[in-house]
Amino acid sequence: GPAVVRAPPAARAAAAPAPAAPAAAAATPLKLSLTTSKQQTRFARGEPINLSLAPSQDAHVYCYLQDEDAKVVRFFPNRFARDSRIAASQTLALPGDMRFQLSMNSKGGAETIACFATPRDVVASLPQALVGTDFEPLPGASLDVIRAAFVKASGGTLAQENLRVQAK
Repeated sequence: GPAVVRAPPAARAAAAPAPAAPAAAAATPLKLSLTTSKQQTRFARGEPINLSLAPSQDAHVYCYLQDEDAKVVRFFPNRFARDSRIAASQTLALPGDMRFQLSMNSKGGAETIACFATPRDVVASLPQALVGTDFEPLPGASLDVIRAAFVKASGGTLAQENLRVQAK
């Protein structure tokens, strides 16, 4: 009898702190996991590079490649996947089924892949020169310049992961 009557208030009391949880989640720093399919960082010349991306919470993700000539291109989002938003529960494969390829350059020079994750879409706040056209070199851009622009556009709320790939 009476124990059953007391159970609902106790349950409500236990649930009371719940509204604080979303705030706590927001305070958790955003993290981004960026890995190659085989956890490798050395590739034969011309070998395809397959990436897996996973944000720790829903986020907008933007990926750039700085090639062996220090030219920087944006390869995500792109014309095959225009939405930069990735849910925390998803792992995005790049290129996956998108019709482009990432591969080790024929010169064998080191390349750097840099991905930035932000809680909201910041493209409108980025300098247009750093958005540019997918797969085309961004004139005068460097990963440092791009990082600075993302820090500014996101108010400092971002995650960045760099992956340096080298020839075997």
